[in-house]
Amino acid sequence: MGIRHLTTTLSPYGEPRVLGADSRVVIDGPALAYHIIGLCSPKHGPTSPFAQPSYQLLGSAAVAWLDELESQGPKVAAIYFDGHLPRHKVAERLQRSLKVSRKLNNFFLATPHGVAEAAHRAGPVDPRRLFSRSSKPAQSTAVTLPVPPLAVQAICDALRQSDRYGGLTQLVPEEADCYCADSVRTHGGVVLTSDSDLLVFDLGKGGSVVFLRDLDLSGHITGPDGLHALSYSPTKVAKRLGLAPNYGLSALAFELHLDSFLAEGKLLEKARQAAAIKESPGAYSTFMEQYRLCPLDSSFNTAIALAELYGMDSRLAELAVQCLNLGSPESNSANLAVTSRSERDDDSLLIFLPPLVDAWTRTSAWEMGCSIRELAYRILKIGLPATVPAEVREYRRLTTADSSGTRVSLPVGSDDDIAESCTELMALMGKIRDHLDQNEKDEASSDDMVWTVLSMREEIQRSRDTGKKSLVLHMLRRATDPDGAIRDCGTWDVLHLVSQLQATLYSLRMLKQALDFTASRAARKDADGKSRLPLPPAFAELSTFLSYHLPPITAYCSVHDIGDLPRRLKEAGGLELLRDLADLQKPIKFGVDPARAAKKQRKRQAQAEQGKGSASNPPAAKARNRFSLLDALGTE
Repeated sequence: MGIRHLTTTLSPYGEPRVLGADSRVVIDGPALAYHIIGLCSPKHGPTSPFAQPSYQLLGSAAVAWLDELESQGPKVAAIYFDGHLPRHKVAERLQRSLKVSRKLNNFFLATPHGVAEAAHRAGPVDPRRLFSRSSKPAQSTAVTLPVPPLAVQAICDALRQSDRYGGLTQLVPEEADCYCADSVRTHGGVVLTSDSDLLVFDLGKGGSVVFLRDLDLSGHITGPDGLHALSYSPTKVAKRLGLAPNYGLSALAFELHLDSFLAEGKLLEKARQAAAIKESPGAYSTFMEQYRLCPLDSSFNTAIALAELYGMDSRLAELAVQCLNLGSPESNSANLAVTSRSERDDDSLLIFLPPLVDAWTRTSAWEMGCSIRELAYRILKIGLPATVPAEVREYRRLTTADSSGTRVSLPVGSDDDIAESCTELMALMGKIRDHLDQNEKDEASSDDMVWTVLSMREEIQRSRDTGKKSLVLHMLRRATDPDGAIRDCGTWDVLHLVSQLQATLYSLRMLKQALDFTASRAARKDADGKSRLPLPPAFAELSTFLSYHLPPITAYCSVHDIGDLPRRLKEAGGLELLRDLADLQKPIKFGVDPARAAKKQRKRQAQAEQGKGSASNPPAAKARNRFSLLDALGTE
């Protein structure tokens, strides 16, 4: 996650170079994703969800960026994405999550009546402009939004689906850093990143780091031709600084780790003397554990294969790795990676859910899909010892860094119990789909409505169970015109509804990945060469159903296409179905607003009394202003 001021301190020591055909490039996936997001976002950052780049745009821009990179000569050897971050970084992650939560809360407070609807969203970016040093990433301010919640995963998906980069893109069971470093140390080359941590790893004699922001096609650095960059060789830089060869840049990094405000002269003096290392050898050893990890030597890699993580999202992969760390025989190995050792000190299962743009006066949009995620978590635990915790702590919104998350208890049950839940869920989705198929000619449209009805049903039932007014019913009955169009898509009610729909879809995506991961694990043989008992058929059936019908992230409902959702829902027969599934006494009708109707009636009566006739009033200004899936799934 970077060492504060390390990049700034070393910036004078970057060597200009041209990345040509002889350049082997290894890419830090998360760093590339955030770089692309910044370049595709408005110059001063998005001040509305309408201004954020689409997931489709981000994915295509990432592929175009790589195509342009390779057209200049360098060849991409690997792209690594984090599949698990070490437990000792939880505190830092909590601080970062808290920062994002505060940013979302500040945005909500700054726009109490909603946001302005934009007619256009960000468009494609010229790939060559992405390498210009004059094209700086978007700058964040107090009134801008964080990156779109699923942006990094959407970019990873796009790379996986690429014919050229699909086989090079890997989700790894550790941080991407150590895999990038190991690849360059073993085979040579350059790491493209934005993370100063890579400078502390052993990259071998010829290995180097190039920061993404320093790539340039305009020739400002070394000349007019080729892809120019500033290259940092840890070995060469350490030699120029006069640092002891046995410590290298780690001596400088450790000094900054202890005191990031040291004056440069004092910092270099202490680093040359390895003062902090000599004073605190134990702390230095602990600090360096994260940089000494060699993935090929980690005994944990015998517990999980990279192929098993292919197709998984980093958030669920991290949870799966935690389960294996706590439940597999390899977790007792004396040579186990530091991430697993530290995990035994705190055996809670954690997951950081993407931060959604929702209304802070309401419960988190992640309440939707909670029962589905609970089922996914239970499936991940299949075949693992009882020592694996029976609850998962979800981090959604944060108001303090001391938060322990939202605890999701996992009921104890057999594989058959879980299979019954899968069967009931599939039956529910099948019932919804069969009803909608009778009215929808377009299969894709029918699929979209399945997830909409599923999510809306859950919201109505959860609201009823908690004694709250249903946002879904409010939107359909009071915020939708008779023709089925939402009056104002910029209100927080609409933004919250969009996030709820996305939460349901992403929860189903997590369920699909949990099913596939567990099936892959079940197919593996144990140390004695024996296969575990086969999984219930319902698992494969549900996975197949979701594979066929679940949309990719790029097709998730957004603020740009929710405006006519009520109309499409009605045309598909979804309103009647929703009434039946949610056990509503009254039909769902658009444009029903008793308060507004009564107000208009009073105005008409007053006008009649004053002899002003009965002319109609002008239209009012726009107001800016549990799913108990199945009883077997339980509730949060």
